[in-house]
Amino acid sequence: MTAQPAAPSPAELTALAAGHGLELDPESLRFNEASLDYRVVFATALDGEQWVLRRPTGGVQQDS
Repeated sequence: MTAQPAAPSPAELTALAAGHGLELDPESLRFNEASLDYRVVFATALDGEQWVLRRPTGGVQQDS
């Protein structure tokens, strides 16, 4: 099996979102690692809008 890549830090995640025009409140980030397919983050933008962000984990791969 191949290990999943490390989860982004809150600073990396807010920088990634900012690169797409989404300014997140770093204090609002709530990570949920329950899914095998996605990392889920609940966040609030600086304008008060709430967001659910999903980033694929790459899944678990088995070596042949």
